[in-house]
Amino acid sequence: MEMDGGAFAGVSADLLAKAAEEGVSPIRMDATYAGKLVTVRALETEGSKISGTFDAETQGYKLSEAMDGFRTDSIAPWLKGAGVALPGAGVFSLEWEGSGNLLSNFHQGAMRNFSGTWEWADEGKAPITASGALKYDWPQSVEADGLTVETEGQRVKLDAELAGNELTLEGFTWLDGEEELAKGKGKLPVPEDFSKWKEFLGKDARPLDLTISTETLPLTKLRPWVKGLDQIDDKATGKVDLKIAGSLAEPVVDVVVEIRDVGVAERSDIPRTDVTLKVQAKDGRAEVFAEAIAKDYAPATLKAEMAFLPKKWAEDMDSLMAEEIAGTLDLPRVDLSRFQSLIPGAAELGGVTEG
Repeated sequence: MEMDGGAFAGVSADLLAKAAEEGVSPIRMDATYAGKLVTVRALETEGSKISGTFDAETQGYKLSEAMDGFRTDSIAPWLKGAGVALPGAGVFSLEWEGSGNLLSNFHQGAMRNFSGTWEWADEGKAPITASGALKYDWPQSVEADGLTVETEGQRVKLDAELAGNELTLEGFTWLDGEEELAKGKGKLPVPEDFSKWKEFLGKDARPLDLTISTETLPLTKLRPWVKGLDQIDDKATGKVDLKIAGSLAEPVVDVVVEIRDVGVAERSDIPRTDVTLKVQAKDGRAEVFAEAIAKDYAPATLKAEMAFLPKKWAEDMDSLMAEEIAGTLDLPRVDLSRFQSLIPGAAELGGVTEG
């Protein structure tokens, strides 16, 4: 502690916290507080170090962080003591520098050389790796450069920029090895103040332009990302085409999902089924058509429509719940016992249904 003419001038501390458990990284903080300025020379543990300054009066800050093989399990006991239990463990490296002001909500900085691997505590879930770079000048702009997430040999790559209250998806690619499974691009207006999203949604007339499409691909490709697909046999395929145009107040939506040869693994008595789903929304109306066709069965079909008024709903959310939905559903005669294995906990399932 420092005194100036009998008055408090500041304090300096170099603290080291050690856990009783073996293998837990100690945490060290070397910092000073003087003239309402907090200077952190080092807030560090194994593989991670933070340093910088924070002005307690103006709420301005300038910080940097360096991680080099930082292991989350090395501080897991510290987090557990604070009531935080991690669902796995990760190893991360990055370089980050940032500055800004908490009062004015201005922040700028860059994260470079990011790489990380996360392993879930659940042994049934595959590890995830990620890498890329990010720079931001909030709230004016945020740019993700080469952000990549990978699991079980599949990669999702994203290049996107938020600037001028518009999110530009410069490139979205989903790959399995070198095989391209899906891609997308487009532009999406975003509000300057997210707390006023209702007014923004109802009034913004800037054009929407978003497309995402996939090749016809085996549904087994989705197993790393979607639970429950292990019950679907390997012959099932799917294809998605999504197009959004118009504006946020009056969007035009066109979605087509096609799933073919859906069968249940180890259940040859359940017929393979082709499923088609189409959603179209424009000029204030939304229409849904779905059809399931199985061999030796009449098609099961669904047709429905309702009002599609995002601008009105943004201004009055209760009006959405009051909208009328009109539809028809035609079901063929189906033997329910065929589907017993798909219902967890069902000891027996019988009967037929049609309608």
